[in-house]
Amino acid sequence: MKRTNEEYETILQSLSRQHGMSIVEIADLARMFASMEIDPLEEKGKVFVFDRNPRTAPIDLDDFSSFSTSVPPPDANVNLFEAMAECRRDAENCQWALNHDLSLEHLRAISLNQLAWQQFWAVRHPNPAMRELFAKRVKEGEAAITENAERAEEQLRRRLRLI
Repeated sequence: MKRTNEEYETILQSLSRQHGMSIVEIADLARMFASMEIDPLEEKGKVFVFDRNPRTAPIDLDDFSSFSTSVPPPDANVNLFEAMAECRRDAENCQWALNHDLSLEHLRAISLNQLAWQQFWAVRHPNPAMRELFAKRVKEGEAAITENAERAEEQLRRRLRLI
């Protein structure tokens, strides 16, 4: 039986009174338990806390389009719902940055951010088929980064020969 938002609110209020905690604290606990229930990883590493700073700002003075400089490692002890929200925020902001700033520095930062998220979800996504898809994307992304680095080195060597 599916409950309404009002029924959930009543349950949260009741738990709040019973345990002397705020509704926000009770809701955070509920999200934590739900995250643990869907998380495929049994053994977790260090606790990871999403820090809104440092974030990298692709466009100078534009805090609204920044993305994470630190993505949780695949074995991090982290709430998957928070990770998903942060991942979505990063994906949207990386897309915005790609549409507005194509400097090499930012392209590399965006590539590394998205690769790190793919590495995370290749291990932690609740759906096995999605883990497989992310693992495939990780291999493709790592190959592309290696190929681009090799091409950049070759171009640098050619330019240095011309000097």
